[in-house]
This record gives sequence, structure tokens and C-alpha cells, in this order.
Amino acid sequence: ECLLATGRELIVESSPNDYFWGCGYDRTGSNVLGKLLMVVREELRESREEGDGSSGDAPPSSYLLPGLYPVDT
Repeated sequence: ECLLATGRELIVESSPNDYFWGCGYDRTGSNVLGKLLMVVREELRESREEGDGSSGDAPPSSYLLPGLYPVDT
């Protein structure tokens, strides 16, 4: 609910020391966490709008962000 309550606002991990997950001190960081949260938010919004009633057991089609590659586990 909290994530959906952000509407369509830009989400930024405002970490001055983290240039990957956050925006970094000078705001030149990648903000991967913020981007990922926005992708998840959109998936949740679409799921609710479709009213698919899914239990959330199946992962969404892809959470892959541009410039990032899947990691084999």
C-alpha cells in the first residue's frame, strides 16, 4: 500500500555513499533501488487494475532494468 501511495512520483534512494543503489553524494549515481521500486510499483498497479486476483506466487515477467543483467543463482 505504501508503494502504491507514492503515485507516479520519482523514487530516489538518497544515499550519499552509494552510487549503485542510490543517487550518491552528487546525485550522479545509478539509483537502481529507486528504479526497481518504480518497476515493482507499476507491476502492482497493473495487477490491481486488471483485477487478476493472483496470489502473487508467480513472479512478474521481468524485473530486469536496462543496463543490468540477470545473475545465475
